[in-house]
Amino acid sequence: MVEEWIKDKARKLGIDTDKMNKLEAIRAIQQKEGYRPCYGFPRTFDGFKMIVCDRMDCCWRSNCLGMYSGRPKPSFVFNVVDK
Repeated sequence: MVEEWIKDKARKLGIDTDKMNKLEAIRAIQQKEGYRPCYGFPRTFDGFKMIVCDRMDCCWRSNCLGMYSGRPKPSFVFNVVDK
């Protein structure tokens, strides 16, 4: 189920969320705003699942990095910053 504030944000961007789940809606918003649609995608490096995020300005970042609360967590969580 897509939360109302996510639906409102999507609606303002012209995105129809009626047939989307929360992850799909957020990824559609990210893409429409010019970001990589990466919300909630763990990546595997050398056999370890990790959440890697280099987008310090993404409004979904803290929610995405914390979405594993109460679920099996990835092996590592990295915050990658380009210098």
